[in-house]
Formats: sequence, structure tokens, C-alpha cells
Amino acid sequence: MTAVVGAVSYIGLIVPNLVAIFKGDNLRRTLPDTALAGACFVLLCDLIGRSLIYPYELPIELIIGIVGTVIFIALIFYRLNGGLTFKLRRKKSSGTPASGSGQSGSEEVIHA
Repeated sequence: MTAVVGAVSYIGLIVPNLVAIFKGDNLRRTLPDTALAGACFVLLCDLIGRSLIYPYELPIELIIGIVGTVIFIALIFYRLNGGLTFKLRRKKSSGTPASGSGQSGSEEVIHA
């Protein structure tokens, strides 16, 4: 028998990957955190659906679909880029001023 899952698939795709980014891939450590984060994600989407247009309610599947799509696309880009890829550039300073500027011309790239 085929079951239609709907918005639960987004929860199953997004929440474990987000928890794995912050806690690592050890299943014993992340399983309780994944269950708690999934419940919090559904609760947050339900609160958004109830308070966005106050006298009425939006279906939770709609909110989970919209928020889940944005987070899922962000996770795809995150995984394709290999994690955090922003670069901080700072100039190395040698103890003596070079040509009156106080800093040397070489740069050090820090991958964070």
C-alpha cells in the first residue's frame, strides 16, 4: 500500500541534516536532538501558520513546505560548497613599518 507522506518528508530531510551540521554524524548523540529539533520545527511552523493571518489559520503543510524548501535549498548549497566557505583576509604586520604604511604587503587567508 502506498502512503502519501506530504510535509513530513521535508522534516525527515531537513532536521537530521541540520542537527548533523551542528552535532556531527554520531547517531547515538544526535537521535534525541533530532527528535527534539523536529518537534520544535513543526511547532514553529504551526505558530507561524496560526499567527500570520490572525483570524484565520494557514495549513501547517503549506508553512512546512515553504520554510522547508528554503532551508533545503540552503542545505544543498551548503553541502555543495563543502561547509562554511567564507574567507577572512587580514594583512600580516611585521614589527617594523614598511614604506611608511605600518603593514607589509603580504596577506594571510583564513578559511573559517
